[in-house]
Amino acid sequence: MDITGAVWHRLVTEPDIVAALDTRLYRHRLPVVIEGTGMAAAVLSAAQGWTTANRHNTAEFPKLRLEIYQDSSPNNRDAEDRAHDLWKLFDRILHVPTGFAAHWGDVRVIGSHRLTQPECFPVTDAESVALLVSDYAITLG
Repeated sequence: MDITGAVWHRLVTEPDIVAALDTRLYRHRLPVVIEGTGMAAAVLSAAQGWTTANRHNTAEFPKLRLEIYQDSSPNNRDAEDRAHDLWKLFDRILHVPTGFAAHWGDVRVIGSHRLTQPECFPVTDAESVALLVSDYAITLG
């Protein structure tokens, strides 16, 4: 199982994330249209490269990208604010202190740390949608 599959398996066990996204948690790309729905979706993907080189053992250090797509709500609550609120739910799970070890799916994860602050971008072809992006350093062992 790749890192996106492992993280997906971990996140779908979280009631707050399941409630916030319903079934709109995807791997690699966004396969649905969010614009005009007032809803959110999240995409997990392997960000380019590794977080660090490893010269000492067989541990791996993939970089995970979290993308949150949020359409503005019917009551006009700002899409960026809503995306950031949703990001906090993910970050609580994906950014963990040193000394962590667990199995996410069938992958042993011994570290997961936020690499970048969440940044919001407009979506070019969907003016009511905000895209929030954040990267995480995952340590496999």
